[in-house]
Amino acid sequence: MSTSDGSTAFGYYDSNYVLVAQGRTLWHIRARRVILATGAYEQPIVFSNNDRPGIMLAGAVRRYITRYAVLPGRQAVVFTTNDSGYLTASALMDAGASVTVVDPRGPKPGFDVVTGLVSDTTGDSRITSVLVGERTIPCDLLAVSGGWNPNVHLFSQSRGTLRWNGSTFVPDKAAQAVRVVGAANGTFSREGAVAEGT
Repeated sequence: MSTSDGSTAFGYYDSNYVLVAQGRTLWHIRARRVILATGAYEQPIVFSNNDRPGIMLAGAVRRYITRYAVLPGRQAVVFTTNDSGYLTASALMDAGASVTVVDPRGPKPGFDVVTGLVSDTTGDSRITSVLVGERTIPCDLLAVSGGWNPNVHLFSQSRGTLRWNGSTFVPDKAAQAVRVVGAANGTFSREGAVAEGT
């Protein structure tokens, strides 16, 4: 897992032995306890022609706006199955884009929401519209968010087991002295639950 200083933890072995690459240096770390805060991956949504230019993950759109001050589109559709899509919709509106949200769960106050699913897109060199049921919505950007999956790779490599929590696999029983926190533990809020081993 990459960090802000460019190092990447890529191996987690017996006795809390972790391998970390930092530039051309390979660090061999043996720790008493390990804390895994590896985050989560945003999931795409599959529909016809979902690979046109101008279709991005909602989190990537939000990062372009908030980190780089780049507006990827001025007439945006946000297709989301979870509340994090509304963070992207808000960021787009704050940056001056017109936004339509497509959410199968239904309306949410403060947003122009179309209830349904995006089934197809049109456009040649880039996206020009999305199809939701019988309705065609013009756009130059489609931001999609199909929810989040915890990044459990290092936990699994350390012989930790996973369990299904009803929507995704999360860390269960640890085989080593490890603690998993935040989104890596399936908690997508600031409170953050913890899974740990002794």
